[in-house]
Amino acid sequence: MARRLSRMGFRAMDKLTTGNKVLVGGAIVLFISMFLPWFSASYAGFTASASGFDVGGMAFFGWLLCTAAAVMVVLRKLETISLPETIGPLTPSQLELLLAAAGCLFILLRALIGEDVLDRSYGMFLSVLASAATVVGGYMAVSEDKSGLPFVNKAS
Repeated sequence: MARRLSRMGFRAMDKLTTGNKVLVGGAIVLFISMFLPWFSASYAGFTASASGFDVGGMAFFGWLLCTAAAVMVVLRKLETISLPETIGPLTPSQLELLLAAAGCLFILLRALIGEDVLDRSYGMFLSVLASAATVVGGYMAVSEDKSGLPFVNKAS
């Protein structure tokens, strides 16, 4: 049974394109970075920090959108779910790109807004890079599918 599951996992990795792998990898690194310190403060030898899950809704919502894009990629490529060729005006790859881009925007806004008395920490910078990787992976996947960017007029 374990051998069969192992073979199935490797076969599933073969179904992922390079863009899909970058998107999913970015989402995994983003998940890890949510547990690292995003903000920290030191005073008189004492240090306090807040992780990505502690700093508010924008970071959590950004993580949730990037994770939704990665889950959609994995489920679609494993053929666990079947999606129509278009979802409204978008292909599934374009929807994954939009989810990742919206998630990256929320995380980037949270990083730029910051906190009044707290210093930004390494977890925040890692999460910005990881969310940017999900967007790059989504763009690569759209390019590989040759479906074009969403909401961009194509030359007739």
